[in-house]
Amino acid sequence: NGLALQFVSERLRRDGDLVLEAMRQNWRAIDHASEELFGEYDFIAEAVNISWRAMAYATVDLCGERELILSAARQNPTALAHAQHFLCADRALIAEAIGASWQALQYASKTLRDDRELVAAAIAQSGLALQSASEVLRADRDVVLSAVRGNGMALEFAADHLRNDRDVVLEAIRRDRNALQYASEALRGEAAFVLEAIAIDGLVVEHASEELRGSLDVMQEAVRQDWRAVEYATPAIREDSSLNA
Repeated sequence: NGLALQFVSERLRRDGDLVLEAMRQNWRAIDHASEELFGEYDFIAEAVNISWRAMAYATVDLCGERELILSAARQNPTALAHAQHFLCADRALIAEAIGASWQALQYASKTLRDDRELVAAAIAQSGLALQSASEVLRADRDVVLSAVRGNGMALEFAADHLRNDRDVVLEAIRRDRNALQYASEALRGEAAFVLEAIAIDGLVVEHASEELRGSLDVMQEAVRQDWRAVEYATPAIREDSSLNA
């Protein structure tokens, strides 16, 4: 058991090879290593090969070593949280990290989160990457459309005017009916629009305004699409015989 390292002498806890062998059994063995090892490049490099989490133990200087950070980020983008700021502005490094996981975008510098190509690469993996894009790109209709086509719930991160864009919202609903909850209040309360959404999925009415969930015409259409939609009707009309017919 690698955690037995905690019971050995300080001299043995300074032995890099011994610590690495213990880590191969349980990566948390590094908790009991001598801090002297945390500033040694070769030790941290090998430790990172065992677990990206080893970057959390590296000295500040080593957190500025590009290859160490990249090696860890290829395993898990969270490793970028330990990188020095200048590395988060390294376009090639961030591009490679995004190639391994779209979640790397959240650790990129402000400038790189405004880089259309990098953001597009992240969104191609998951529309939810939109949450880490710059404010400018979250207000870009083409970028947002690409995101919601990948994951309708990405609508949550779009700029306000795009959450009020009928076509954008309908595209999001086609991917996930629950996306309607992130549409503007105006659209969620507009009968004509909600009926268009219901034509896609009757259960979308769950996220319509209370006024529309109390509309017999709207709810009848929702129930025609999916009988389960009756659950979302307001109490005042839920027992209406025509709604349950």
